[in-house]
Amino acid sequence: METKGKPYQRAPQILALLATHGQLSAKTLQILLEPQINVRRLNEVLQRHCEQGLICKQYDRLFGNSGVFYYLNQNTQSILLTAQKLKTQPQLISPPFIRHAELIHSQHCTLWTEKLKHFYTDDLVLREQQFYKNDIYDQHFPKWNPHDQVENRPDIFMELKVDRSHDKSIAFEIEQHQKSEKRLVEKLKNYTTKTYISGLVYACSKDAIQHRLRHIYLSKILDRAMRINYYGQNFMVFAPLDQDYQNLIPLWFQFRVGYLNSVNGSVFYVNLQTLKGESLLTNIPLRTAGSFCI
Repeated sequence: METKGKPYQRAPQILALLATHGQLSAKTLQILLEPQINVRRLNEVLQRHCEQGLICKQYDRLFGNSGVFYYLNQNTQSILLTAQKLKTQPQLISPPFIRHAELIHSQHCTLWTEKLKHFYTDDLVLREQQFYKNDIYDQHFPKWNPHDQVENRPDIFMELKVDRSHDKSIAFEIEQHQKSEKRLVEKLKNYTTKTYISGLVYACSKDAIQHRLRHIYLSKILDRAMRINYYGQNFMVFAPLDQDYQNLIPLWFQFRVGYLNSVNGSVFYVNLQTLKGESLLTNIPLRTAGSFCI
């Protein structure tokens, strides 16, 4: 609940989120702010920051022309004030601009990214716009030309530290809509043959999207993917794109695995935390009962 007597305690959280992810809706901010804040109080805070010139409103055609998103004010004085509140250098504040067609997708990516950061505090979690600018990009995607493969970059990249000299890397894709088979085949081929990532998580909004991805992977990718052939049947993991993000992994963090060898289409669950001590998605005990706590 909101704590009285600290009217500006939300500013660092809101400004940091906008600086990292670009335009965000009030709903997205409400889910991510801690401690929880009610809608009325959040609207008051956002209005005050707008009046102070720290943030601006963007009105969009989404939701019946009633979409409202917030972003950092980019004028020099506002950036200086934002940097002061975030205790950083002004030149380090460079929020991405999210185009209209990607605004909803970006909200999902933001929520997944921040939830992963919350539960894996010692590990590296990056959005696409952060990842390809990072030195770590070439370590995991050495055969990709970043200028030619914009559409094939992962939505989220995660590096799990196993020990001082070893790590596991996971790419996350947020899929809300069906894509052409040609596009999916190209992306899956790139992941399995032109990268060094250890596993791939697809968070799908519909079961039909998941089933199609599994079919394409089994029929057109798996037999030709020599890099991962010894654990190819466990390389790709599926997760539901949960719409209720307040209840997404608050105490439980589950990934639904479309187990590729399953004849009857059974659904299994695997705990990501167990991956740190084992070869990623290899010889992991798949369980048929629900989810379990990390």
